[in-house]
Amino acid sequence: MEIYDIVKTLIGDIKPVGETNEDERRYQNLEATIKLVDFLLDDIKTASDDSNRQEFSMKKIGKRAKAYWDDLTNQD
Repeated sequence: MEIYDIVKTLIGDIKPVGETNEDERRYQNLEATIKLVDFLLDDIKTASDDSNRQEFSMKKIGKRAKAYWDDLTNQD
């Protein structure tokens, strides 16, 4: 099982189905998904701060995080 599948199982679906009670649950799932994504994006942004480090392993992670962050924030 992939991490995505585990998260989807834990949080649940977010796509509305047109039934009020179910869509309210899915709205709460959406809120949880957004909160998780915010935390993960913050982790990536923080890791990108190490892109200029001297230590190879830290620089490697920082550069990859920075490249992802730059791609994400520079979309048209």
